Amino acid sequence: MEAPRYNHPCEDLLDSGSREEYINICVPLYRASIRGDLEAARNILEGREHLVRFSITEQKETPLHVAAAVHNPKFLKYLVDMMSVDDLTLQNEEGNNPFCLAAIAGNRKMAMIMLQKNRQLLTIRGSGNRMPLFLATLHKQYDAMIYLYEHSQRMTTDGWTDDDRNRVFMECIEIDYFDVALRMLNDREELPQDKYSWNVLWLLAQKAHVFYERPATLLIGLYMISTALSRKKKVATELLRRIWKRIVVKNRDEIDVILRGPVVKIAGKDTYPSRILFLAAKNGNIKFLVELIREYPDLIWKTNDDGQTIFHVGVIHRHERIRNLLYELRAMKDKITQLKDKDGNTLLHSVSMNTGRNPNEHVRGAAFHLQNKLVWFKKIQAMFPPSYMKQKNAAGQTPREVFTHNHRDMLPEGEKWMKDISNQCMVVAALITTISFSAAFTIPGGYNQTSGFPIFQLNTPFMVFVILDAISFILSSVSILIYLSISFSRYSEKDFLYSITTKFIYGLTALTLSIVTLMAAFSASFFVLYHNMLPIIMSSFATLPIIIFGLLESSLFEDMAKTHIYHCPPKTRMLFY
Repeated sequence: MEAPRYNHPCEDLLDSGSREEYINICVPLYRASIRGDLEAARNILEGREHLVRFSITEQKETPLHVAAAVHNPKFLKYLVDMMSVDDLTLQNEEGNNPFCLAAIAGNRKMAMIMLQKNRQLLTIRGSGNRMPLFLATLHKQYDAMIYLYEHSQRMTTDGWTDDDRNRVFMECIEIDYFDVALRMLNDREELPQDKYSWNVLWLLAQKAHVFYERPATLLIGLYMISTALSRKKKVATELLRRIWKRIVVKNRDEIDVILRGPVVKIAGKDTYPSRILFLAAKNGNIKFLVELIREYPDLIWKTNDDGQTIFHVGVIHRHERIRNLLYELRAMKDKITQLKDKDGNTLLHSVSMNTGRNPNEHVRGAAFHLQNKLVWFKKIQAMFPPSYMKQKNAAGQTPREVFTHNHRDMLPEGEKWMKDISNQCMVVAALITTISFSAAFTIPGGYNQTSGFPIFQLNTPFMVFVILDAISFILSSVSILIYLSISFSRYSEKDFLYSITTKFIYGLTALTLSIVTLMAAFSASFFVLYHNMLPIIMSSFATLPIIIFGLLESSLFEDMAKTHIYHCPPKTRMLFY
């Protein structure tokens, strides 16, 4: 392929045998350009204005190239006024003229100054044979991109090709500038062209984070973020609908070609690893799938190279909402669950094979990871009649046998993790038990030497101290017993589903409450002995460990609480409402 021919500036200052001109002219001029030092530039260029079109760096950059990336309009205007229209088109080693660099840097005012002198800059290509608008889009310069889009008359000026328009359109989707992409679609309804339809759908299929339904929040800051994300989702959904409605009216073979994607030869056989539907199912992009299926319901029966439907792929990667989508299909659900892939695996067999972590899974530890797998297996099993558990695949294995075989390495890992964590928690619980037991007899104020009763036994804060200390002792003792029972568990696959993990949650809850009550007892002791501001101050400090622990470990309790089996179908409908 022939290398592109660039319009480079004069390199006399760099090519001369002596380095004197480079040191005395190029370096000071480069420094003045990057700092926007107008006075220093005038001292160098006065009387030799022609140097403004010379390279001052080994990257073939003129002073205008350097200044274009720096936000100093006054300095740039000074250089532009000294240059001719053609001088503004000089390109550096990468093929970018100063206007392209201003677009890359997002310097809208700098681009405006150069554009006033040479309107042709809008269509002079830069590095990679890219238009300035595409360069601004590629570097996520929103303001510069909007400015260039308007001044290029919405990509209709001379020099624009269909490929250029489609590349800018796709890049807007790639960087989540859906509002700009929708604006382009409104201006040019032919976008994207047929040969780019797969590329656009491929990009949208991977945007599960954009289409995700987020719960509302009352916090002002989070509400503003949630509102912005909701607006982006709305625009992205509208964009998808517009594109899909134009595709879905084509004949079936054309639609299949678009959704199938490019062919890849594997062992001499044609395969299609980039099928749009299955990429969306893998990423859990339920909204994307719903929009496509609403207009073309027969997509639910499409299979990939392995004979799997989108529901097989969705449940393999443990996407709850794709599982819920099956419930909406009612009678068809039973037909889909009966489908087998090329290896004779049912939906339940497929679930049993996945041993990896879901990208959206945030559980901690091998034990809870295994529990998540078991819970998900049970959820999918609830969709099948009991007889399906006895069905065998081509290898002669039932779904339970496949699950046990593929997760056999996770049992010892889960056992080791659970024992290690339990032992560490037991040490903490034993320490709290010791402290609370000692505090029960070394009470604040001591004992009456005559009667032997506590001096402050009729004092309300003292009684609060005693009660809280007793509760802390009991809870820490309970925690020790629970962790001991965990250590003596069988650690079978069935135990990890509920028994062990439930015990761990109870033990951790008891341990946490024992720490809270111990700190409360510590605070109460100050109210017994002091009657000034000191008890309030110390109580405030005593809450810090509780608050810090709550902030750090609240997600752990939340993750644990989510691991439940729900057999009831979802109440909200997504497909046909």
